[in-house]
Amino acid sequence: MHPRFLKRMVDVPDLTLISETNVPSLESPFAICASTKDQFQLFVSDLRLNKIFFISNVLQDEETGFFGSLKEVLTFERSSVLTALALTRDELYMLVGDCDVNGSNIHLCQVDEGVKIRVISNLPGPMGIAVTEEGTVFVSCSKEHALYSVREEEMLQDTNNLSRSCGDSSAGHRDGVESKWNMPSTLFLCAILATKQ
Repeated sequence: MHPRFLKRMVDVPDLTLISETNVPSLESPFAICASTKDQFQLFVSDLRLNKIFFISNVLQDEETGFFGSLKEVLTFERSSVLTALALTRDELYMLVGDCDVNGSNIHLCQVDEGVKIRVISNLPGPMGIAVTEEGTVFVSCSKEHALYSVREEEMLQDTNNLSRSCGDSSAGHRDGVESKWNMPSTLFLCAILATKQ
């Protein structure tokens, strides 16, 4: 059986493997993102294996906690360091931050087919990627000490115009319009619910 189609059960809270043979194993899990539209599944990058896996069929067992099936989805070059993952709003594509030792990139990948489509940016040190509900893609760039953005539709149409949203090329700690950051990393979006009083 091709390695891409082999599955392994994992314990979701700490990604420990449930003992099975002849199936993929996580060695150094790092970035994570979730798909929630059709069914809940987690995507996890592994720094040592240079691969992305997904955990599907997540179930809860009262005795052992959460568990699911681990499956290999994408494989990258040995020099890749897969530091960030995010899904597009339709969850058809995945953005993968790669701090490759030969040059950092953001890869656009097709989730269902498990294929890399193209490199959409060469920002140095992409440590976090997040896509808003309105369709803005944000990328934290640790080596530039800045946050970049691009519209999702422009990115999908092969328009690589990421623009600096905040921060500048020198490290610092300052809020406000002329903000300064020091090696920003993971990005997380949260919904803010407004209530009428």
